[in-house]
Amino acid sequence: MPITISVDAKGLIKELEQLANSLPKQLGIVTWKTAKKGKSFIAKSVTEELAVTQKVIKPFLHLQTKKIGKTRSSLTLFKSKRMSLRHFKPKQTGVGVSYKISKRGGRQIIPHAFMGPKPGVIAPRLGGNVWLREGARKAKGAPGLSQRIRRAGAGPSPWGVFVLQKKSTALSKLLREEMRKQLAERLRIIKLKIPGVN
Repeated sequence: MPITISVDAKGLIKELEQLANSLPKQLGIVTWKTAKKGKSFIAKSVTEELAVTQKVIKPFLHLQTKKIGKTRSSLTLFKSKRMSLRHFKPKQTGVGVSYKISKRGGRQIIPHAFMGPKPGVIAPRLGGNVWLREGARKAKGAPGLSQRIRRAGAGPSPWGVFVLQKKSTALSKLLREEMRKQLAERLRIIKLKIPGVN
């Protein structure tokens, strides 16, 4: 019994031509999504060193994603400001304020620093930051300088941690893996668009 197999070659060729024309657009989508994912990768690499979460780190990452032509995208990490010590779990003790910056190190302490009127109490008007007193305390009604306070130091910048820890090589590997993943996903979507191909 003869079996006849017919294929709408003209229709299939037309579909394939349309998909071929859309390849630059698909590659643009792949590189753009990969560049956007880079922010999470950088945040993760920084939190491997610092005792903070990605949610805390991300606002301090000055990143720019930019489309370059139809098929390329770029990801640029700019130098960022140093983070306040309030992000590093500061605790006021009887001798000052302790904090933890590195996951590999212990807590450090700033003698005589404070966050509120006493240990365990944070003054809302001080914003959760760590402060130090400057100058001599002024007695009530006495002439002379009043005591001033200043913010005590600062933690590292995410940019500095990323650069000093030489994370760029690991990031390149992650981005290549992400690009392969994104490309496989776009090819799957393209395949679903071709009629009669499963």
